[in-house]
Amino acid sequence: MTNLDIKKKIWIILSSSVVLAFVLSLINKLNLNELSSWMTIVPQIISVELFFYWLFKKFLWQHKIFSGWLVLFPSLDGTWIGEMQSNYINPETKEKMGTIPCMAIIVHNFDKITIKMVTLESVSFSFSEKLEFVKEKNEKLITYSFINDPSLLLDYRSNSHKGTAILLMNGKNKMTGSYYTNRGTKGLINLERFSKKKLDEMPEEIKRHPLIK
Repeated sequence: MTNLDIKKKIWIILSSSVVLAFVLSLINKLNLNELSSWMTIVPQIISVELFFYWLFKKFLWQHKIFSGWLVLFPSLDGTWIGEMQSNYINPETKEKMGTIPCMAIIVHNFDKITIKMVTLESVSFSFSEKLEFVKEKNEKLITYSFINDPSLLLDYRSNSHKGTAILLMNGKNKMTGSYYTNRGTKGLINLERFSKKKLDEMPEEIKRHPLIK
């Protein structure tokens, strides 16, 4: 998974290497026409670029100055609030359930993202995550597989299961998508950024799960 425009990444590395070679040759008073000078400069160039790459991955990538042209995905870190709609049939009423309020806790580092989806009935944890930028459609997709663990008190009608979700970013603060599971259920997801903080509990304004009395 990469969050950089590869072509621009290569261009930046090459151009910065040229600039560093020139600057370091002046500092060290070296003649770039001599092979021995390059043997001195190349390790220094690598060290400087590795340091700045670490700095970029750790902190700088989130800055808006890099957003869009170099960094493909903005930071999704924080809490997202929304709702889910499922084709799950209530075994008691034989009807589809209503809208399910949900909360997504997203941990987004430069090249790694994890998603924890919480409802009042269950919690799911992501694995095998992928960020994909579809240049032809100008679409930003987040695809991930997940393991869902329902409350132990509800195991009479809902067992642990796996699934896959695909989310499409709508601007920087909204995501919509769909999911399906290995128990045959599927549905839609709508999320909106709520806070940059990672909340431990659902906000009070989130309604109760339609199947929880």
